[in-house]
Amino acid sequence: MYALLPMKEHSERIPEKNYKLLNNKAFFFYIADTLKAAGLFSKLVIDTDSEKIEYLAKKRFGEWVVIIERAKELSGDYVPMNKIIEYDINVLGIDNEFFQTHST
Repeated sequence: MYALLPMKEHSERIPEKNYKLLNNKAFFFYIADTLKAAGLFSKLVIDTDSEKIEYLAKKRFGEWVVIIERAKELSGDYVPMNKIIEYDINVLGIDNEFFQTHST
């Protein structure tokens, strides 16, 4: 089963919120570390438009993480999450073998 963790670069309210440091740890590491420790997921899939998120995720999680570069038409503040999830499961070729959560 895959864990889907979509994250965009831009945040309206808190700049750089997904990788802002909290106790010297990127914020999204808290949920990603929990997903890994659960031992339920074969891969962590991060859909993102952020090179920084991609870099940090690959550095910390190596082969366990799969990065999906967010399609331009799915970028922005008003794109429904269901559209992003639909895109991701089509890219991955899966049907109902995923768990989706947010980093915040």
